[in-house]
Amino acid sequence: MILIANGRAEGIQLAQTEILVVPPAVAIQYHSDLRTDWQLVSIPKSILAEVAAHGGNLWRLQLPLNERILNDKATGRLFGALAEEHTSRGLASSLAIDALARLLLVEVLRQLERRQSCSTWVSLPPRQLRSILNFIEANLGNELRLADLAALQGRSPYYFCRIFKSATGLSPRQYVLRCRVARAKLLLANDSLDLAGIALESGFGSQSHFGTTFRRITGCTPKQFRQMAA
Repeated sequence: MILIANGRAEGIQLAQTEILVVPPAVAIQYHSDLRTDWQLVSIPKSILAEVAAHGGNLWRLQLPLNERILNDKATGRLFGALAEEHTSRGLASSLAIDALARLLLVEVLRQLERRQSCSTWVSLPPRQLRSILNFIEANLGNELRLADLAALQGRSPYYFCRIFKSATGLSPRQYVLRCRVARAKLLLANDSLDLAGIALESGFGSQSHFGTTFRRITGCTPKQFRQMAA
């Protein structure tokens, strides 16, 4: 899934039971090539302010979006109970919904606070990030090794991988594969190009690797995508 938060695109991978916590006052859009049903819970500002008055301030958390994904039983149970109460609308539902929203918010804050306290994430400066992304885009048809990308920034492969993921939400390999799939989508619109040629021009080592990766990311084969785009 590609999530656009305040104009910045990030690749986010969510499993069925995972919950993404979006910061307050952040405008979001999302795009997914897969058919997926989402449940959205919006916490009112009044409850955010009330919990913040007791030290639970969601605004001050500085975690990137990919580190705001929760998948624990406690949060899942509260989320499910809140969704069920909102749907069923039984006796005193408004009171129950407010109470569950507070409990959910507190549990989310506790989890994210713990995560931030042990996180030492850093990020690439915007100019350096643009430079490396432009380099990747210009060289998609060539072999792009982690060691070579790291050397462009004068970093070790391990450190570069960490700061790149902090800045983009994806590892360098994941980002490169998604860029190659994006290029392949454009090339698939040209019926005169065969799949083997598209795989090569997009930087995949073989047509088999191209097909497997394309299907994993988009949910359909290159041939199916071409037919749908026709």
